Amino acid sequence: MAGLQTRGKCYLVRRSNLERHCSDELLADATGLDRLEGVEPVVFQNSEANLDPEPLQDLKFDWTALPGRYGLWIHADDLAPEIGELSKARPCALAAFTSHSSCRQPGLSELRQERLERLLSDAVDRADRHFQCAGEVSDTESMAIGLAEWAQRQKLRHVIAFAPFVGSIADAIPAIRQSLDREGCDLLLYRRSWDRDLFPHALRGFFPFWKQARQVLRARKGSEALKRPSQRLGP
Repeated sequence: MAGLQTRGKCYLVRRSNLERHCSDELLADATGLDRLEGVEPVVFQNSEANLDPEPLQDLKFDWTALPGRYGLWIHADDLAPEIGELSKARPCALAAFTSHSSCRQPGLSELRQERLERLLSDAVDRADRHFQCAGEVSDTESMAIGLAEWAQRQKLRHVIAFAPFVGSIADAIPAIRQSLDREGCDLLLYRRSWDRDLFPHALRGFFPFWKQARQVLRARKGSEALKRPSQRLGP
């Protein structure tokens, strides 16, 4: 395990916690538990890396003014396109892709791979009903290839999606842009407002972040309730 927010801090599982919380079946084979005693200090290979905070890039576009046909790409980093800023968009096609980079990464168990694929299918089904347009889940060599072929079949001028953060999908974005560009199609990413609101609080680890995040979410919920028309109960 690695802590990505606290420089120089590493997280190692405690043998006492394993013994306290794991079932007897899991602890039946204690091979390797002895390695948790007297663990050597972690050596940081890149201690001179620049770890200064960077502002979150604000990604927006006006989907109502897009010329030509556009489709909605659904990926595993955001499985609720029918909720939020793009919920009123009118895409002409929907698609999600399973590929080696998104669902069959080295080290992922078969159960997790299967779950990711089921989640993508469920997201497309919900989006299909919400946006009232055809959706598909396709298996492809890579998301870049799959998106480009889909854009070509659907004669798309734009592909829109919610922006991923960190991981295999975000890493694939440059290749996806290049592949779509060859088909005369551009990729437009949108940053959710709650991501913009919560990101500045991600400074000192999970628990301080969650304390701030709860306050932000409660305030957002309260302001949204104030915007709703009042409902009368009874005559």
